[in-house]
Amino acid sequence: MSTVQPISAGPNTRIAQLVRALVERQRLTALEATRQALPLDDPDRHALDLDTDTRFAAIACASPSGDTQ
Repeated sequence: MSTVQPISAGPNTRIAQLVRALVERQRLTALEATRQALPLDDPDRHALDLDTDTRFAAIACASPSGDTQ
């Protein structure tokens, strides 16, 4: 009989990697919503552009299929 273990018990398992990727995508989505809510001339909006672009690029590179959707 096998026991069920939490995802944190095997941080390198495929499911753990997928959960981390999902959490990161959710955070980036929230960040993008915040960025878009700011006025176009707000300096913070443009500061978030680079941060968001960098993180999405990292996700795309880490994705086995190269697909971020």
